[in-house]
Amino acid sequence: IAEVESSGGAYSDATRVEPHLRERAKIAHPEESALYGDLLISSVGPFQLLAVTALELGFTGHPIDLQKPEVAVHWAIAYLNRRLHTCDATQALREAKSEREKIEIIGDIYNSGRTGDSNIPAVYMHRLAQAYFKNKE
Repeated sequence: IAEVESSGGAYSDATRVEPHLRERAKIAHPEESALYGDLLISSVGPFQLLAVTALELGFTGHPIDLQKPEVAVHWAIAYLNRRLHTCDATQALREAKSEREKIEIIGDIYNSGRTGDSNIPAVYMHRLAQAYFKNKE
């Protein structure tokens, strides 16, 4: 996932603000919003995980700490595990006819938050499968 999200970590120090989350973060996390501002609603680190998502998973550090691969990987796995258990992923993964299809389902879940809906990040899913098989060799 880091290969696709940040070119294998090459852009781990890059952040991308998601302004559409600003009001929701201020309501749900007023103290952290005041403390970190737009950094709380930014995708951070090698997995480009939203800092607010990591916070909701139990992360208590500074959002910039998510730039460290050894920190980020824990929270990316926690996010993916949560999504796998809270959407229709189990059934979709069982029905997948190939390893490539399973990887693409995981890419859909990581990128869009669920599978089997109308939001299908096809290019992302394809890129993730390519990266997976390239690194598997």
